[in-house]
Amino acid sequence: MVTLVSIFPPASRSIQPPASATADRCLVLCRILLLGLLFLPVAAQPASADCAESERPLRIAAVAFEGNAVTRRSTLMQELRFREGDAVCRAALEFGRQAIQDLGLFRRVALEIQALQAGEVKVIYRLTERWYLLPIPRVDANSDAEYGYGLKLKWNNIGGFNHRLELDAVRRELRERTTTGESTLDGSYLWRRVRGTTNTLVFRGGYREEDASDGDRLFQDRETHFGVGISRQLTSTRTGQGWQARAGLGWLYGTKRGEAAPPDDGRLWRLSLGAAYREVRDLVYSERGTKASIGVSTHLPRLSDYDQLLLQGQWARFQPVGRRAHQALHWIAEAGTYHGGPTARRNDRFQLGGDEAMRGYEQESAEGDAYWRVAGLFLRPLYWDWLRALVALELGDTLHSSFPQRDTPVLASLAIGLRIRITWFVDTEVELGIGFPLRDGEGPHVFASSID
Repeated sequence: MVTLVSIFPPASRSIQPPASATADRCLVLCRILLLGLLFLPVAAQPASADCAESERPLRIAAVAFEGNAVTRRSTLMQELRFREGDAVCRAALEFGRQAIQDLGLFRRVALEIQALQAGEVKVIYRLTERWYLLPIPRVDANSDAEYGYGLKLKWNNIGGFNHRLELDAVRRELRERTTTGESTLDGSYLWRRVRGTTNTLVFRGGYREEDASDGDRLFQDRETHFGVGISRQLTSTRTGQGWQARAGLGWLYGTKRGEAAPPDDGRLWRLSLGAAYREVRDLVYSERGTKASIGVSTHLPRLSDYDQLLLQGQWARFQPVGRRAHQALHWIAEAGTYHGGPTARRNDRFQLGGDEAMRGYEQESAEGDAYWRVAGLFLRPLYWDWLRALVALELGDTLHSSFPQRDTPVLASLAIGLRIRITWFVDTEVELGIGFPLRDGEGPHVFASSID
């Protein structure tokens, strides 16, 4: 059970001094931690695992990779805790195999040890690469006559360096309370292992244009945003694993166009700071382990036209159960709170309902400037490992809604369906099924979505 305790005053459509004071204190903390981020050392790790009493260490004469037509040798060697000339145990070689598998770039990683003269060995990792370029046409529709179309492009392992580019362009025709249509264009570039270090850079940008309504007023709501973030691994040399420190700087500019348009949102510069933990093993058709993150984002007072403070956290555990391979329980908890925002803000920050959050409800069934959600999922393979049955139980609620007439009680949802993992591509998994609201709701809801 996740309990969200708000330490800030309720959100308002106007700027509030108490929230500003809290944001200023967070800003001081952000500046201090940002300066220290690049000077934090990476924890040292042993070159090999402890050997069993009867086991002799193996002297590594050579390390070879086969099947890496795209992935560079340097990208793979970064995941190994040993080098040629080291004496290591078999456990360290298997650890290296799993570390390469955990990159998510390969359908299969096999280890072979070849004995050479003078007690030395040659270590060979045989790899089966995935397809790294994936264009995805997007077509969405629901029973409310809302529909959308677009294209998403995922390009992983660019240049063999394990970089990633994502582009997403979508047009939606909607029948929502404040929006009749929306066009979005978003992109991001993830640069892992900057110049051979354990630092990662991410660049993001996007543009959104809404056909908006506010009562009888019709206008266009436009928003442009850019940002850069950095993360540094603190306790592991394996890519994306262990504890990480994160920081980022973002810019957002909102305008409104039309004769009846309200005032522009204005400019926002925001500083973000967070921490994350990840120890997740890639088992090809499933995963095992834990990941968590928490972050705070606040405006820069002298550069921004309004206050903003966002605090959000997530936790997930992937737990194998039973004797059947890839049968698992997934436990998920998340919560967030938001304060401030533009004076003429028309929507709350968080929504529950839809394909991945409260599957038994339509999108935006609950809205608020604070929320929490907990979920338990059971997954069992159906003959093929790539096809698993899904049963999901979810609880969640939103708080501090700007529209009290839309306040909802705690939502509860039960869903059954299928989850399909397409191992030919990187991080490609979809689910579909039917969800049932256990409290309120409007009857069964069909869901279909990709899993991030």
